[in-house]
Amino acid sequence: MASVVEKKPGAFMMRWTVTDPVTGKLSKRSRMFDGKGGRRAALSEANRLEAAERDAPTAAAAKVLTLRKFITDRWLPHIRATTSTTTARTHEQRIDKVLNYLGDTPIAHISGAAIDAMTASMAKAGVSAFMRRHYYDTLRTALRQGRKWKIVSGEPWMDATRPKATLKRVKVATLDDSYALADAFRAADRPIAAAYIETIADTGARPGEVLALMWDAVDLDAGTVHIWRALERISSGKYRIKNTPKNDGSIRTVALGNRTIETLRNLQAHHVELHLGSDGIWPKDGLVFPNTTGEIWGVHSAAQVIKRMADKHRLATGSYSRRHGMASEMLAGQVPVAVVAHRLGHASTKMTLDVYTHALPQHRDAAVDWLNKRG
Repeated sequence: MASVVEKKPGAFMMRWTVTDPVTGKLSKRSRMFDGKGGRRAALSEANRLEAAERDAPTAAAAKVLTLRKFITDRWLPHIRATTSTTTARTHEQRIDKVLNYLGDTPIAHISGAAIDAMTASMAKAGVSAFMRRHYYDTLRTALRQGRKWKIVSGEPWMDATRPKATLKRVKVATLDDSYALADAFRAADRPIAAAYIETIADTGARPGEVLALMWDAVDLDAGTVHIWRALERISSGKYRIKNTPKNDGSIRTVALGNRTIETLRNLQAHHVELHLGSDGIWPKDGLVFPNTTGEIWGVHSAAQVIKRMADKHRLATGSYSRRHGMASEMLAGQVPVAVVAHRLGHASTKMTLDVYTHALPQHRDAAVDWLNKRG
């Protein structure tokens, strides 16, 4: 029942109660009334406001606001608008699996027990622990955003158990392997592919970052490359260059080794030759590692080219294996973790340590030696 309190002559505080659209709980409302008619008019207006909010789809709507509706109507549009196409697509694929289990659950009923039941059902269905962890993380991201919007009350993900998953040991290509593969490409008159392999192996940059490099980001006199661009997949086989980083640590300047500097000088001269030989059609100041037509060389296409040549010469396949090789050998050579993390563009050294622990056996031995000497 609405009520009014006279705050000063002719001014009344109207008070009424409505049902919160998220939790279904009662919520108090108030507003000043200073119109004509005195207390009776103020009370009439308060009753009208209370009735209007009561008739609106508040508590009833909250009870039928399912996780699926929240995800479809609110969260996914937000993700598509605020993240890259690739990230949004990954979220869409993972949350779709979550909705198979919890989609029809009212969002007010999403609890730690419900989330644990979901991951347990996934385990029973044969979903790997690694993917169960991904599905949990995606749901947690969505619920956190819902809490910011005051659609989700509490922190139900905190009451659930995050699935444990052993990180897969990364596939590593040694630097010697990468240099051998680069030499094979050079022998096959593929200087762009050769330089691409060496640049990944030297810088440890992500394939999409290297393939998005342009000559304005390469300073051969200083022996550095400045990384801030990356390829973004927009559809099957189609990419575009984005100027936003994967994380804050992704924008970085990386020093090059002498071998790679010389390789890039030769590649730059090769681009000039192609430019002159094509009457200016081939861009000489554009992409450092374009495809055979001078356009964006997609990550998947580059990986296929590398695999064919690597298989032919019985060398390690993959582009990421070159990145991992650089990191592993630097860490094994006792280069500080922070330096390696910077080259990789990791947001924190924790990520570097989690992925490359296998490369630090001598560090563990050093710890034991220190303890033995102290004892």
